[in-house]
Amino acid sequence: MDSERLSTAGTYYAYLKRLNRKAKKIFRFELLRPAEGQPGRSFLTDAVDLVRRRAYDVLYLDPPYNDRCYAGYYHLPETLATFCRWKRVHGKSGVPSHFVRSVFNSRETAKQSLADIIAVARFKLLVFHYSDDGLIPPEDVRAILRKRGRFRSYQLTSSGYTTQNVRRQITHRVYMFENLQP
Repeated sequence: MDSERLSTAGTYYAYLKRLNRKAKKIFRFELLRPAEGQPGRSFLTDAVDLVRRRAYDVLYLDPPYNDRCYAGYYHLPETLATFCRWKRVHGKSGVPSHFVRSVFNSRETAKQSLADIIAVARFKLLVFHYSDDGLIPPEDVRAILRKRGRFRSYQLTSSGYTTQNVRRQITHRVYMFENLQP
């Protein structure tokens, strides 16, 4: 396998027939010194419930925009982060057999889920990232955001992930609301 073509998700998810040179390095955990300033916290909970609980100075939302459940692709760090002992795994790489999928991974629930989280969010600055080829069409994303007021939009173009040996361009947008009082 060409080392430049490996994705992190693909490396965790797949059983590699030949080890990539990076995979031959010694694996070790390293404790990193936290940045100075306010202590950070992380939560493993439903995003709508978490956003509903409090007001934020800066709220960054970057929900999944396709139907791939990344917990399966990132099963190793997911397992380590949750201290989970999976009852059933499959394949040579030991991928757990079941994951809780995000409501954003389904075309049927993604649009309403975005509307729900935007409706309850309280913030001074909201930064929202989504892909134009996501499950929620760009015009629907903008309609949901317009319900909260005026925003600015920035367009980014990047290479998209593909299993084929072809170049794929993808457009992402970053939407920003400023000075909405919580």
